[in-house]
Amino acid sequence: WLSETVSGDRTELNLRGKGAELWNRLGADSESCLGSRCRFFAESCFLMRARRKAENADLLILNHSLLLSDIKTDNKVLPSYNYLVIDEAHHLEDSATEQLGTSISAGRLEQLQRMLRPGGSPPGILGQLRHRLPSLTGQLAEDSLERLEQLVEKAGETLTLLKESAQEFFGLLTSLAHRTAGQDAGSVQFRLRPELQGAPEYSPFSACGGNLILRLTVLAESLEDASQVLEDHDSEELAGLIRDIKSISSQCRELGCAAAVLLNLEADNQVIWVETDPRTCSLCSAPVEVGPLLRDQLFSRLKSVILTSATLSVNNSFDHFMERVGLDSSTAWLQVESPFHYEEQALLCIPRDLPDPAKTHEEDYTHAVGMLLVDLIRTVQGRTLVLFTSHRMLREAYSLAKPYLEEEDIQLLGHNLDGSRGKLVEEFKTNPRTALFGASSFWEGVDIQGETLSCVVIVKLPFWPPTIPTIEARMEELAKQKKDAFSSLTMPQAVIRLKQGFGRLIRTQEDKGVVVILDNRVLDKSYGRKFLNSLPLKTHVRGDSEMILRKIRDWLVSKDPGITLRLVQNGKGVREALKQSL
Repeated sequence: WLSETVSGDRTELNLRGKGAELWNRLGADSESCLGSRCRFFAESCFLMRARRKAENADLLILNHSLLLSDIKTDNKVLPSYNYLVIDEAHHLEDSATEQLGTSISAGRLEQLQRMLRPGGSPPGILGQLRHRLPSLTGQLAEDSLERLEQLVEKAGETLTLLKESAQEFFGLLTSLAHRTAGQDAGSVQFRLRPELQGAPEYSPFSACGGNLILRLTVLAESLEDASQVLEDHDSEELAGLIRDIKSISSQCRELGCAAAVLLNLEADNQVIWVETDPRTCSLCSAPVEVGPLLRDQLFSRLKSVILTSATLSVNNSFDHFMERVGLDSSTAWLQVESPFHYEEQALLCIPRDLPDPAKTHEEDYTHAVGMLLVDLIRTVQGRTLVLFTSHRMLREAYSLAKPYLEEEDIQLLGHNLDGSRGKLVEEFKTNPRTALFGASSFWEGVDIQGETLSCVVIVKLPFWPPTIPTIEARMEELAKQKKDAFSSLTMPQAVIRLKQGFGRLIRTQEDKGVVVILDNRVLDKSYGRKFLNSLPLKTHVRGDSEMILRKIRDWLVSKDPGITLRLVQNGKGVREALKQSL
């Protein structure tokens, strides 16, 4: 790859495990770059070449993550700029939440230990230093060589203590999360609230965190002192090793600072939580409100910013979006009509005879939905994308529907059951007699044009779970401000998500098809009107399932007289199961 690549960009490779760890030793960043001291600086350095191109460009195209990383580093990543266009701006709040937060994980500290390890194959930085010490005899002054030996020894001892502190720290975190969640293992997400700092169980965790910070600091100081001794030697041969030592010492400092931030549960505008899974444990934080940060650190310093997306408005208003990202009422806005003729190209259907998902046990609701999905997919003869809000519900509906669809020679593909998103979309495009069950990542970014996709089914309104730490903290903040969290946050976010899901159907002016919303709260609840008003299609069909199936068949046939569809009369087993669920 290195002999062929033009950019040297990691995204050209699919690196995991040891490959990703090796990249961390080889990859260049602002901390590890030697600049003019590097022998590749003038001509062949990928990093310098990319920086020069960016500096000389009139237009830079980048993703949200890089934009926000530049903000987090006080604008040290990108060249200076005065004008900004943010596409897919409905993601800005979530991207800022992720990028402007911080985290520290057991896996990250284990990786740091491997990069430093005194022995092993390949040896870490401390092992390389020990290997180099004999060759420096006579090149370094005797006192400098002795000092270097002491620093390497001290760093090795501190690394051992750091390993013990990290194991104890994340062991306590995992135990606390599992005990609070009432389960012994598995994936858990647990919020650390400010009042926990006064609880007895927090004291050992806090003390262990203090030890962790101390040992990261001592390790960073030892490495910095060692790099200074080597720099005094001023050898081009050691330039790469000095660079690596400085890079790792900087990482130690960053991890220590991150741990200090994460242990301060009473910090303003911060939500802190623990995430555990069978592989690792992480302590994370994010800003509760990103609007003030974006306003002060991004918007206020630019001459002009344009934010654009197909899904910024809620009920034909931009108020929710502007408030969430820190824009005030003086912001100019423009709502542009769609180039598509939705009333002619699309049919919106809402069955009335399914149970209320909020009042029905998930297993019963999944059973009822699964049976209707079977009939719907058989009527359309595949060509259906079904959007779920829960992986568990997706798996259960998949197991229920698959045998019935196979009897009709219709292929069923499930997200994370039959492959990754990209693989499933490509397979869906090649076989029209296919139904695809997708979870969160399928609600946007999936572009399937033509008759291959004739039906999009939205199983439930896409409300975020209120137990997500950032969502929970934001709801509490709104309550402090005497605002209704549902109407100010939960509902508008779900509307935007629904619009994204709806948008999977009509991708060109030639596309046509049906959107079916199975969640009848969109009809029965007072807030349902805001969901419907936010969709580009202003009319819909409502009725019992059999009427809906008949309407879908007749509408599709009217749009394409050459198509052969039949109204599926439910088999005895399917109909009886549906009745029992209802």
